[in-house]
Amino acid sequence: MKKSGIIPKILLGLTVLGSLLSAREMITPKDCIDEANHKKHNSGLITVNPFKTPIEMYSPKEINSEKKNALVITTRGYNNYVMGVNYTEGRFEDNINKLKNDFNTYVALVDCPKDFYRAHELAKQKLNGKIDLFYEEGHGSPNGLMLSMNWGFGKENLERKLSGYYNKGARGLINACSTASDDIDENFAQSLANATGIPIEGGIISIGAGTHLTEDYHLQEAWSTKKGFDKERNSGYFESFDGNRYGIHVSDDSTYKVFSCPVDNGFKLPKDFDPKKIFHYDTETPSKKNFKTVYPKDYKVKD
Repeated sequence: MKKSGIIPKILLGLTVLGSLLSAREMITPKDCIDEANHKKHNSGLITVNPFKTPIEMYSPKEINSEKKNALVITTRGYNNYVMGVNYTEGRFEDNINKLKNDFNTYVALVDCPKDFYRAHELAKQKLNGKIDLFYEEGHGSPNGLMLSMNWGFGKENLERKLSGYYNKGARGLINACSTASDDIDENFAQSLANATGIPIEGGIISIGAGTHLTEDYHLQEAWSTKKGFDKERNSGYFESFDGNRYGIHVSDDSTYKVFSCPVDNGFKLPKDFDPKKIFHYDTETPSKKNFKTVYPKDYKVKD
């Protein structure tokens, strides 16, 4: 009798749990504003949700046959902040909105490695066809992507081929730092290009939050860097061998002082400081120089 009583309780428990998880299947930018919803949707628990993954943030109600298809994968940043979402205004950021307007776009929040593959499956299903443009927004490095505070996605996770999800002529964009860096033999952008069979464009160094999509869907920073000090502000930046970027102010008598630094060093000049290596940001001139496109192995590049 005890054994027969356990089964209904287990089934009831699974039903209730399934209902709770199903209730938080959808997350919209508007949901992110409310503090209670923010905590609920951004808890670490959601990364082990076995029922509804990844989280569908947007799927078109109707498919426009004259438009191409785009898969957008967004991830979580520090404190599990959802990237690509404007929390203040309750909407997607401009890059994702541009893709929503110009493509049949499926947007998925990917929390853990298996969701990366599931997002491709769902995009092909919901868009009634293969993908023409891949776009990812988040934090990155030469070795991979940050999916959440609990998970990363690196080259070792690309054990399956994804080329079957993409149309001929498709390409991808990774709006994240250093994924196309030349500092290692095979960076993450290259590994993803090999897995998807499409060219992948990514950052070769750390890129700023002001990175936006051009009219022809390429990555571009809202500013460019120029050698020397900003003459109007008498300030600039120095990249030290210690891995930190120092903000340097120069006085009229050529005295240098540190005004910003991410490490607690008492605002001292780094030992390798060289005023000839100072640079500053020109906010009037957008730049594409910190991005490059890598191609899959044996891919034929059109002239």
